[in-house]
Amino acid sequence: MFKGKQSKDKAKEAKNKDKHTGSNGPSPSTGHHTDPPVSKPKLVFHCQQAHGSPTGVISEFTNVKELYQKIAECYDITPNQVKAVTLQTE
Repeated sequence: MFKGKQSKDKAKEAKNKDKHTGSNGPSPSTGHHTDPPVSKPKLVFHCQQAHGSPTGVISEFTNVKELYQKIAECYDITPNQVKAVTLQTE
């Protein structure tokens, strides 16, 4: 009987300790794991000039400005020419 009372007292102490330490997350012993970060898919853009040309395959760009620059490089034109054609077709 003494053993049971002692166990209850220890459980109370542990509960009070958690309240005072601010521990409210899962303990390391729960086996909770986090998922690995999701990688972004590689963007690949296929383009062709309106009057017919080989298909350009553009990759390794992170925004529209870089995309236009790479399209311009692919077809030996300026980025402003790419923008002008894009605006006309929208």
